Amino acid sequence: MTSTSSAADAPSCAACFEAIGRVLQQAARGDLEGRVSPLPEDAEAREVAEALNALLDLTDAYVRESRAALQHVAEGVYYRRVMEQGLLGSFGQAAGVINQAMKAMGDKVAGVEALRGSLLQIADEVASSAGAVETSAQGLAELVGRVRQSAAAIDGSARNTNENVSGVVAATEQLSASISGVGSLAGSTSQVSRDVVDRARTTAQAMVELQDASEQINAVVALIREVASQTNLLSLNAMIEATRAGDAGRGFAVVAGEVKALARQTGEATVDITHQIQSVQELTRQASAAISGVQPIVDQLASMAEQVSVAVEQQSEATQEISGHIHQAAEGAREVAGEIGEITEAIGGADQAAQEMFAAAQMVAGQATRLRAELDGYLGGSAP
Repeated sequence: MTSTSSAADAPSCAACFEAIGRVLQQAARGDLEGRVSPLPEDAEAREVAEALNALLDLTDAYVRESRAALQHVAEGVYYRRVMEQGLLGSFGQAAGVINQAMKAMGDKVAGVEALRGSLLQIADEVASSAGAVETSAQGLAELVGRVRQSAAAIDGSARNTNENVSGVVAATEQLSASISGVGSLAGSTSQVSRDVVDRARTTAQAMVELQDASEQINAVVALIREVASQTNLLSLNAMIEATRAGDAGRGFAVVAGEVKALARQTGEATVDITHQIQSVQELTRQASAAISGVQPIVDQLASMAEQVSVAVEQQSEATQEISGHIHQAAEGAREVAGEIGEITEAIGGADQAAQEMFAAAQMVAGQATRLRAELDGYLGGSAP
């Protein structure tokens, strides 16, 4: 403390008030270190000096405590409080107000700090989400591109399939027409085979009848041969009798000679006829044997023709059914081609949407990064 008077020489009343005035002037300049010392002997002056010293003590304590607390606030420390003990009256009230303000400031700063952390976390999450969306959008765009290529390939395949199915339809129609022609031909062949079988049977029957007729002719020829032989004997007897009659039997001898000649010619003719009949009978037997050998083959041919006709008819039905299915497949291929065209258009729209989403995600990611930088710059000063 600054001493304003000598301890040995007690100041007079005027000197006491002069010392008090110097301390007040020193306090008015902001120097709160000055005190009235020693205290005056005069009771009134002593009372004033003590009150002034007490006021300066309170003011100095208040200023020191306030400065220390506010110094901590400036450093971001809000738990330092003004010591209210010993501060009386307005000083104590002011200290209480300062402490309440410091507490409110601390709470506000803590809230701002929490808000800063939350905002930065949100900005980080937004940036991360935007990055994820950007990555997803880029992957989606690439996927849509690959799907578009696959759809284009499928569209080409569908068109080729449609063309191939159309070709198969035409070929099936030609096959159906050919099978119909084969069926008609097989039916005709079957009918001809049946006619051949019938005629073979008729021929075989005719050969049997011819064989019977030959046998009957052979019997008639044998009878004629017998008659010719007997006629020859009778003509010989007649010539003998004519010779015995002499001139009277000469004419009869001539007739007998003619009869004998006719009998000889008849006998020779019957021999030739017998030979011819034998030849006919041999040929008939050969023809019958040949027909008998051919008939099973013709029967088998007729049976095979019937089977071919039935198989061709079944094949024709199957071909018609196949043709119907192929027509349905062709219609389905055309529908698939149309649907693939619509899918291609939809993929084009999805590709454009993916590109737009990718651009938007990039924009959001940039804005999130800028937001975090601005929040960090704006709120960074509030950190302890």
